[in-house]
Amino acid sequence: MRLFWGIIRMVREILDAMDSDTGVALKQLLVDGGMAVNELLMRLQADVLGICVVRPQMSETTALGAAIAAGAAEGINVWSLDSNKFPSVTTDVFEPSILPTGEADTTVRDGRRK
Repeated sequence: MRLFWGIIRMVREILDAMDSDTGVALKQLLVDGGMAVNELLMRLQADVLGICVVRPQMSETTALGAAIAAGAAEGINVWSLDSNKFPSVTTDVFEPSILPTGEADTTVRDGRRK
């Protein structure tokens, strides 16, 4: 569980820095990869960030994208990069379940433990 909190804190710090630098608050976080398969991690991340975490049901989209790009390379032409030919993407959405109303909620969102 400590590993999860470390990951969640790091993501929170990065997104806070991006918000501070750009002045643009993130409305949702799109995730993929091996760690995104963990339901608990995604739910906790949504709660701490206070935004929706959106995960494709096909978790390794980065690998799929690399394979599609390689297959579409000149001279190979296994696949087309025409987005109209791609299958639709089904996603899981993790919505924050903690409302920012009390001290306990702020503690969780700030990533601090009592």
